[in-house]
Parts: sequence; structure tokens; C-alpha cells
Amino acid sequence: MEKMEKAVSLNNRKKWFGPAHNLRKDDVVIIVDPNARRAEWPLGRITEIFPEKDGLVRVVRVNTKDGEYLRPVHRLCPLEYA
Repeated sequence: MEKMEKAVSLNNRKKWFGPAHNLRKDDVVIIVDPNARRAEWPLGRITEIFPEKDGLVRVVRVNTKDGEYLRPVHRLCPLEYA
């Protein structure tokens, strides 16, 4: 049986062993919208965070040019880490 070739990927994916970065106020993010093309996803700035009892941030308030939204962090792509 022939060996299967490994698929080529542009980015490496690694197992999550723990939280890497909590989003903070004033972080710049892209808001993921599954109903729009990626080129149309809006850019926003976090204005308020809502940490849970365990200290992890799971929901944030994001300000965009179209208004303010409450969004879960798994629907955001941070642009820069400090």
C-alpha cells in the first residue's frame, strides 16, 4: 500500500492546551459573519469586556462604523496582540 501524502496547509494547527490570550478593551478585531464573504467582514474595536467567574472573556462589546454589537469571542479575529 502506498503512503498517503500529507496535505499542504498554509498555517499550522496545534492542539489547544489552555487559553493563550484574553481579548482586552481597545483590541482591534474583525467580526466573523458567516453570511458574508470574508472581504466584507467588518472591522471593530472592543469597547467593553465581560469576564466570566473563571477569568476568561467569552463575550465582548464591539464598536464598528455601523454601531455597537455584543459578540462571542469565537466570532472575532483579533488583528494584533500587545
